[in-house]
Amino acid sequence: MNMIAHIRKMDNTAQPLAEHCRTVGALCAKAGRKIGLEKTAQLIGLMHDMGKATADFAAYFMTAEDGAASPHNHAPTWAIYAYRRWFLKAGARKEKLTAQIVCLCILGHHSGLTDCLNEMGQSPFLESMMQNEDKLRYNEAAAWYAENVVPPEQLDELFHAACNEISACVKRIGGQTDAASVRMFELGMLARMLLSILIDADRWDSACFNYNADPFQEKNAPDWARAEETFESFRRRNLCGVGAINAVRAEISDICCAAAEAERGIFTLSVPTGGGKTYSSLRYALKHAAKNGMQRIFYIIPYNTILDQNAADIRSALGDSVSILEHHSDVAIPSEDEQRVGIVMLYLQALCDSWMRASEAAIPMHAGFTDLPIRCWFSMRYSRCPSTARHFLSAR
Repeated sequence: MNMIAHIRKMDNTAQPLAEHCRTVGALCAKAGRKIGLEKTAQLIGLMHDMGKATADFAAYFMTAEDGAASPHNHAPTWAIYAYRRWFLKAGARKEKLTAQIVCLCILGHHSGLTDCLNEMGQSPFLESMMQNEDKLRYNEAAAWYAENVVPPEQLDELFHAACNEISACVKRIGGQTDAASVRMFELGMLARMLLSILIDADRWDSACFNYNADPFQEKNAPDWARAEETFESFRRRNLCGVGAINAVRAEISDICCAAAEAERGIFTLSVPTGGGKTYSSLRYALKHAAKNGMQRIFYIIPYNTILDQNAADIRSALGDSVSILEHHSDVAIPSEDEQRVGIVMLYLQALCDSWMRASEAAIPMHAGFTDLPIRCWFSMRYSRCPSTARHFLSAR
């Protein structure tokens, strides 16, 4: 029987489940490769929708009206499979940790990461792993998936490769700090990054199917060299005035420009109001991004009142050399095209639990320069909402 991942409403075309799982796996692998987690991400992507591989789900796709409830929750199925196959049988600590991360990401790709231990001393994660397998059509889904998508032996190979990746990551984290609480926090961020990779790949492939687009089509990277040239031309025309204040501003700008040649790291710039921080930091960011082959620049600003001002300054300095996306804290991005642009400024405001998004099928924020509220910045890291977790990938 052919299992279905999605139905395209415009022409009632079905997307085969096997195709969707393999595509999401490949997209996850591509994203994970950049952070040394290629096989881990691929495994999670391949496994995430196994719970849809049932006759009940196929019938639901073919007959359900908008808003109709699905026959069963598909997310726990493959999480339970991973829990039983790898977590319960794990010998080494790295195997148990890897299995738990895989389970959490698959379980949470529609609902967010589940608590392993809550304030009541209970484990929602373990409770999810103990769900009634008959209600999930577990055996039916597992048998179809093994025959039509990936056999268990191949999944085992990917899992063992994932264990090595996670182990290497844990060693890197351990080498940076001796504090156990910090190490645990970093592992939590690691799981969230993998969840973000999965959600982004899943929704991107779904959106591409709906619009009959190629999910692997490469978008042009921001042309930092052109942007830098445009800015330098603007600077020579507008920022090289006479007088003591302009001389100090020029000195600050030159220091930032020189610092851009340094290796990647954390730098600080303490300059009073009127000292030219926006343009000096922009000059640094463009040169540093070009030097290190970076994909994105995030502008992080503390107050809502200066969002418009900074966005206008950057637009005037860069012209049309790159696109600029300006995302206010209280306005959702209205179109998919605006989320694909080259510059997105990141404006930070205050911590909150949610982030307004453009649409359910939102295109990923694979932008060069991003402008959003600080609440969005924190939500990417801490909100349970999958929509906000998705954008953590863009901010890595």
